[in-house]
Amino acid sequence: MNKKIYDLVIIGAGPAGLTAAIFAARYGLNIAVFEKLVPGGQITVTDTIENYPGINDKISGYELANRFKKHAERYDIDFENEEVIKLSKEKSKFLIQLREYNIESYSVIMATGSQPRKLSIPGEEEFIGRGVSFCATCDGPFYKDKNVAVIGGGNTAVEEALYLSEIANSVKLVHKRDKLRAVEVYRKRIEKKGNVDLILESVPIEIIGEDKVKSLKIKSLPKNKKFDVKCDGIFVFIGYLPNKKLVEDIVDLDDKGHVISDDNMSSSCEGLFVAGDLRRKRLRQVITACSDGAIASDSAYRYVSELKGEAYSGWAE
Repeated sequence: MNKKIYDLVIIGAGPAGLTAAIFAARYGLNIAVFEKLVPGGQITVTDTIENYPGINDKISGYELANRFKKHAERYDIDFENEEVIKLSKEKSKFLIQLREYNIESYSVIMATGSQPRKLSIPGEEEFIGRGVSFCATCDGPFYKDKNVAVIGGGNTAVEEALYLSEIANSVKLVHKRDKLRAVEVYRKRIEKKGNVDLILESVPIEIIGEDKVKSLKIKSLPKNKKFDVKCDGIFVFIGYLPNKKLVEDIVDLDDKGHVISDDNMSSSCEGLFVAGDLRRKRLRQVITACSDGAIASDSAYRYVSELKGEAYSGWAE
């Protein structure tokens, strides 16, 4: 990298981070984007995106993420496949510590997203990669004509159960409530699937196996009875935890670990903005992540302009 001091550093290259990069580049900011995994974030492992405006046909999350990335690559942005180890602020600049070098920036947009929440039951850690998965698109094909269980009752769980129903012999959908939380369109689809069984008002309590998963022990909440369901794979979709490690000591968080921000995506740390699933908000979708990214980049531009004593020139056409 030939630039050591940036106007803006964006950490995370999912929909929020890539949108922020596109908008900030159009403002003429000097930008670096760091992503430790692959650009696109969680949507790269989503089978189908059906609710992104302007795309009438079904599109895979991977393809949509690739379009975001190609769009961003049209601009003069430093993209680095690097993990940020530590983030701190010293006077008017942020210090971004990487494994082999450090850089400075006048502003930062945190778009690190979230990670799947685990069940925290016996057998889960032991069988991750050997029957326990958090990504149906990634691992579903390994269970062709086999029996699987899906844990969860929200949109993601039901959507992934629908995807698995086209591959697996049978799908057991386990949910702790008496009805699914997913939106109506998903509920109606899952009810029509002949190879999907709903196991409601029940929770998983143990994953059983030897070299690989053999069964899932479940407890029925109303009857307080335990029973085993034979399965070859278990897919867990019970929510996500925000990736807050870099900022937990420098910004205000809510009780679930999300960064508290205002309508301008500003955090409690001046010059640090947040976008996407890391921030506290009600709806977590690709379109809201993009909206966050656009607003955060505008706020970063205003902040840097004022810091440098430059006039804010308004919307970048």
